[in-house]
Amino acid sequence: MTLTHLASTAALIALVAGTAPVVAQTAPPAPVPAQTGGVELPALLQGLDLGRVSVETKRDGQREYEGTLPDGTEIEAEFDMGGNLIKVEADDGILPAPVVDAALPAALRGHEALSLFATYEEIRNHPRHLEIKGRSEAGFEVEVKFAPDNSLIEIETDDMAMPQAMIDTILPQAVRSNEIISQFGMIEEIKAEYGRFEVKGEDAQGEDMRAQFDEAGNVLRFARDGERDGDREGRGPRHERGDHERGDHDRGPRGDGTRGDGPR
Repeated sequence: MTLTHLASTAALIALVAGTAPVVAQTAPPAPVPAQTGGVELPALLQGLDLGRVSVETKRDGQREYEGTLPDGTEIEAEFDMGGNLIKVEADDGILPAPVVDAALPAALRGHEALSLFATYEEIRNHPRHLEIKGRSEAGFEVEVKFAPDNSLIEIETDDMAMPQAMIDTILPQAVRSNEIISQFGMIEEIKAEYGRFEVKGEDAQGEDMRAQFDEAGNVLRFARDGERDGDREGRGPRHERGDHERGDHDRGPRGDGTRGDGPR
């Protein structure tokens, strides 16, 4: 029996026994949609039917994608070199629901502050907070911010009275009970960071007013339109600079006696 015959016989036996080596087959890569111009999109943007897609890679590895939805809305998205989302926004339009769901942390998707939004326009990850912008059902601008631990730290409702439920969510009872809060006819902005709470809005006459409180509800700053911060409730009128009513108590530069009637 020749060597060639022996090799063929061994291969046949191995095939019957199921021990023949398997040749690995690599599936061809999925084709990139033609409308993206050959640009491979990150998962967040896939399935949006984006057209006229462009991508720019910066020196630090950050990538910026731009594309247009079928309705003409321009979508812009930025990712860091690790592929983490920095921001996604819709220029003169709204973000599609799948993008919003993918961009928001799972822990925030059911947060009550998001009930302020009817549509979303921008989601941005800052080093110290997550910022979400959009519009209410009536078309007013809305902005909220969350800390890295997903706590609500800011609500801003432009030209729209903030719902009481949102005020109750972000302001502690001690602050809500302060008499200053009752002077607001409309609250439009609340910031809550580092144990301080800043409230901005309008009084019953439509004049701008703002106040800052500590966690115990004490007023740190309070002012109405045209006043300087620090004009706290309960203080008498401030004297203008130079009008201190010193009278006979005026002293010289060193405090060594009363001044004369004129230069000596």
